[in-house]
Amino acid sequence: MANELFNKDNTELDGNDESISVTTSSTLDGDETLLHYYNSTNVSVSVTISGSRGGDDTFAEGVELNTESLSSGGTAGYFVVDEPWDKVEVLLSPGSNPSSGSISVHKMVGN
Repeated sequence: MANELFNKDNTELDGNDESISVTTSSTLDGDETLLHYYNSTNVSVSVTISGSRGGDDTFAEGVELNTESLSSGGTAGYFVVDEPWDKVEVLLSPGSNPSSGSISVHKMVGN
């Protein structure tokens, strides 16, 4: 089952970065975490995923795990967290202030 972590439409987005922190399993024996993101805005959105361990809740020493660009108008992407990160951050960076659409992020855990 998917848990919605983030969902904002163009009236709530101002073109600035949006950050979501996700707590994940801390061992490889635990479930994998799938992050799914969807951009239906009229601007491209850069998605950067970083991981942290050992109480680094501010991601000061975070490790970049993945970066991709989602085109405007209905583009989806995903990333599977299959390493033992305590927390994962999803950073959404719109190219500019969108005038339509929304951005959403969902988390799925398990097989």
